Amino acid sequence: MSDTSLAAQMIEKKLRKEVLLLKEKLFSRWESHFDEEFSLHPTPAQALPIVQPLLFEDVKHERRSLAKTTRSRPPKPPASSNGNRILDKPAPSMSRWSAHSDGPVLNVHRMFDQFSDNNVPSNRSHSPLLDASDDEGTFVSSDDDDGSSADPSMGTSSVASPHTSLSPPLPLYDFRCSPLPFLPQSLVPLVTVPPVAPLALHGAKLHTQHLPTPEQLQALPPVKSGTNMPMLRTKPFHACVSPVEPEPLYVAPPGLLDRLLQQETERLLRSEMMNRVVFDSVDPSSFNHGATQSSDDLPPFYIPSSPTDTTLVFESRFESGNLRRAIQIAEFEYDLILRPDINSRGHTQWYYFSISNTRANLPYRFNIINMIKPDSMYNHGLKPVLYSEIEAHYLGVGWKRIGSDVGYYQNHLKRRGGGAYYTLTFTVTCNHDKDTVYLAHCYPYTYTDLQLYLLKLESDPARRNRVRRRVLCQTLAGNSCDLLTITSFTGDPAALRARKGVVITARVHPGETNASWMMKGFIDFLTGPSLDAKILRDNFVFKLVPMLNPDGVINGNYRCSLSGDDLNRQWSEPSKTKHPTIHYTKSMIKRLMDDREVVLFCDLHGHSRKSNIFIYGCSNKQDNRLKERIFPRLLEKASKTFSFADCHFHVDKSKENTARVVVWRDFRLTNSYTMEASFCGANFGRFANAHFNIRSEERR
Repeated sequence: MSDTSLAAQMIEKKLRKEVLLLKEKLFSRWESHFDEEFSLHPTPAQALPIVQPLLFEDVKHERRSLAKTTRSRPPKPPASSNGNRILDKPAPSMSRWSAHSDGPVLNVHRMFDQFSDNNVPSNRSHSPLLDASDDEGTFVSSDDDDGSSADPSMGTSSVASPHTSLSPPLPLYDFRCSPLPFLPQSLVPLVTVPPVAPLALHGAKLHTQHLPTPEQLQALPPVKSGTNMPMLRTKPFHACVSPVEPEPLYVAPPGLLDRLLQQETERLLRSEMMNRVVFDSVDPSSFNHGATQSSDDLPPFYIPSSPTDTTLVFESRFESGNLRRAIQIAEFEYDLILRPDINSRGHTQWYYFSISNTRANLPYRFNIINMIKPDSMYNHGLKPVLYSEIEAHYLGVGWKRIGSDVGYYQNHLKRRGGGAYYTLTFTVTCNHDKDTVYLAHCYPYTYTDLQLYLLKLESDPARRNRVRRRVLCQTLAGNSCDLLTITSFTGDPAALRARKGVVITARVHPGETNASWMMKGFIDFLTGPSLDAKILRDNFVFKLVPMLNPDGVINGNYRCSLSGDDLNRQWSEPSKTKHPTIHYTKSMIKRLMDDREVVLFCDLHGHSRKSNIFIYGCSNKQDNRLKERIFPRLLEKASKTFSFADCHFHVDKSKENTARVVVWRDFRLTNSYTMEASFCGANFGRFANAHFNIRSEERR
């Protein structure tokens, strides 16, 4: 063999070694964010196309370098924020769990079955979080979202110390194994204290109309989570003030997604990332050991070390909140991980959290890195909603759409079992120093908001005689599911018996908050003084279930109940013990149909991937064909945002257990519908290219 051939083989062998080391270098910087225990690490064999172009350029550079040198030192392992080498750390013992795990942790043994993974080196330190595959396989399409895959949770970890004790995974609650203790809740929730006015707003009038009175707080029922997850006693109450003018959709600058993908690739190569966990809704904090915890509330996870510390203080441990973990990767950039639905294998869409310790006019970038749906309205103009406590208390400003560089794209992380994760990224600039700002997927509407609204409705001397309220049933956690009856209660009893029935339900999916705002607008109209409302009350009996899934709403779920089931897939044979709200609602409809003719059933939902307001119905192929399309046609003529072109009347096999199909099939009700309202806005008419807001939600 000639010297030239031998030299070529040596160069080729060294080149392959350098390529493998380079791939390992690319991905090892992200491995500290994810659980070694549950095999969520991206390995060199899982390189995605967004990494390949840059990788090939580095290979070309290495080839040129190898031609000039006979020996090349392999790259050092990336360093953590405190200088420790990630690859040099011993693996912590899996038996060392932090002492905060006093509640039941059920079915944990199922998660440890995934520990054996030959692709993951065994000498790397990580903290475990829950990762569980979809136990139902591919998630079938749904009425509101046309289908989505279930979502395993992801976790990230600080690598500050190799001796940090491991935190337990999020518990899987199995009601068949043992009952869960309810989290102790006070009968009187606390109200957020108004913030100190900045200098520019000194002397401004304090707006407190949105805050409940002490008497109203005393009358509110206790909120029960049904889990051992920590929850703040302090309840944020928000002013429901909509902007006067419609808020336009976000118009992305040309090449935004390409730029975001390039930044994602560059982040893989950065060794100076802070990689610091600054919030976790379950794990104990290493930042507040010196803080004194009162009996009333939980201390913040992170406490700024000095007045010059610009780290944001995150919080989501309040009613309907959802943010599992926040990782600071740069001074003003954070990776966020959402918590999947309680006792389920997925569903990450709804987010609702607060940030404090803000600085004015500084751009904060947030990356939610464990989204699952392959497309989102965030790529078509949707922006997050933001609420500033300073502006609410001193300017009377409520929720508003805000954000720049809003994008939704596939990231470099692979899902166990196939598929990929997606990142929602957006940049927010706060207007005030030391403000507390709330960010959410849509305008929040909590169980406490509903109870407070119904309390005000019953206290209104003009409206209370038009509505009757009773408890339909108790949920798994022990919360009340309300049933409202609206009609003209005075008059001839014979005329009352002759009235036809209408059933409206909402919020079977907790994360679809726009359904609650539509229901609120519907109740406001029916109990109002208008002539149209009086005609309806004189001719119909309305049965309304404003919130079918209180437990899911309280816990910040997106789709499931506390049992981990999608309640809109349980209508055929609902369990009295696992799905009580569906069981008793179905029984109520049956009793109502035995008592009088029911002419309409409608279940209110939100839609995350389509614009406008539209309806899903059920086609009658034989008798009364096309009759089910009359009501949607009337809605199109009466509404400026309803789109008949987006309506769908075919009954898919995957929808056979949904509310509209079961009521249509079992009770032979032609006018059985699911009404969908976009999280985004309309694409036609007067409100085209503008976001829906609270006012438009209520008037739909």
